[in-house]
Amino acid sequence: MEQIQRAFKVFDRNNDGTISEGELISILTMPLPGRTPLKPAQVKSIFALVDADSNGRVDYTEFAQAWAVNGDELGDVAKKVAAI
Repeated sequence: MEQIQRAFKVFDRNNDGTISEGELISILTMPLPGRTPLKPAQVKSIFALVDADSNGRVDYTEFAQAWAVNGDELGDVAKKVAAI
């Protein structure tokens, strides 16, 4: 649980308690060591899947649900971004 909270804070770049599509794009399109950046269109598709209530924001609950499926990848990205 603590790992998910730390990762959420990395993705929530403006610290408003949610992750916007722009925040997700800014992180997942970033070149990071050992990882190929995604294209913005790919991130938009991911965002649409994770934003379960379609309100344009990913809250902690939605992020945690995505983590259950893709936690290893999200955690890896969060660690690399936090190290920058």
